[in-house]
Formats: sequence, C-alpha cells, structure tokens
Amino acid sequence: GLDVDRLVIDGGPEATIALIAGDVDLCEIAGPAVINAALAGEDLVIVAGYGNRLAHWLIVRPEIGQAADLQGKSLAVSGPGSSSDTTLRIMLQTLGLQPDVDVTIVAVSGNPERLAAMEGGQVAGAMMSLPESARAESMGYRVLMAPSAVEMEYQPTAIITKRAYLAENRPAVVSYVKAVTEAIAKMKADQTRAE
Repeated sequence: GLDVDRLVIDGGPEATIALIAGDVDLCEIAGPAVINAALAGEDLVIVAGYGNRLAHWLIVRPEIGQAADLQGKSLAVSGPGSSSDTTLRIMLQTLGLQPDVDVTIVAVSGNPERLAAMEGGQVAGAMMSLPESARAESMGYRVLMAPSAVEMEYQPTAIITKRAYLAENRPAVVSYVKAVTEAIAKMKADQTRAE
C-alpha cells in the first residue's frame, strides 16, 4: 500500500543529510551517522534495524600479507563517519594500527569504486560489504580481517526517520517496516532466488 520513490545515496552521512534536509522521509543506513546527527541535536530516530554485527570486510591487495604491511599505505572507505569508516577504524585498532597515523584513510564512494581503486593501485586495501567483498576475493584480493573477527555489537543497517515524520505518518512507517520484514522472510525462505 505504499507509493515510494527509491533513491540511491552513497554513504550514511550523505543519506543522513538528505533526511535532515527533508529530501527523503526514510533512510536505510548504518547507525553511526544517525547517532552522530542525533548527538548534534537532529531529530532522528531508528525505527528498525537489520543485524547486530559489523558488515564490512577489510580487503587488501595480494602483496599485503599481514597488518604491519599496511604501515604507510592508504585504505579506502565510502566517506568520513560512514559505516565503512567506523568499521575500518575499529579493525585497525584491533590489528594494533592507529588510524590516520599508521595508515591514510581516503574517501572513495561506493564498493565498486573502492575495488577499482585497489585494482588501479591507488589504495592498498578497502572496506567492502557483500557482494563486492566476495567478488574481490574471487579476483585474488585477500581478506585481512572479516567482521566476525571483531566481537562487538554494531548496527550495520537501520531504518531511520525524523521523529516529526514518524508522529505525522506512523501508518506509512509501520507499513514500510512490515514490507521490509516480509521481504527478509521471503529471502530467508528462498535463498536461491534471493541471491
């Protein structure tokens, strides 16, 4: 029963800005951008979430054998404050490296662009989510750290809106969450079609 226009906005911070500006009513983004905006006084609320673990892999060029090999190199994320940026910083600290000191973190929009930056040699590694992380592996790139290696709760994707929009349009928001929940159930029931 929903009439929606779907927009692709690359990166949580950019999507959060669009939501705050009123360009969109609902966003599906990772928790950090929303939490940062809410701490800055924005009227945002998470109404539902997907999963509770990190969802990015640290993929590196074949010549990177261990974390120490990243010293002085550049790694790509979608943008500052994004989920890929937050996850990379957590992983680097877990590996004993200091973000912005031992490695340079650069913004390279989406997963395909980050993979291209690795292929072109502009970066030694990149944060990637599925399916690009699996594609990169099949191309000979290595997983230096998988999300499962970090034991922490994390909101990888959530449905976000403004509190004011939720108050005025609660039935639409509930319908949207129901539609997403139904889609997840269908994907789990028929994983072959979901791929």
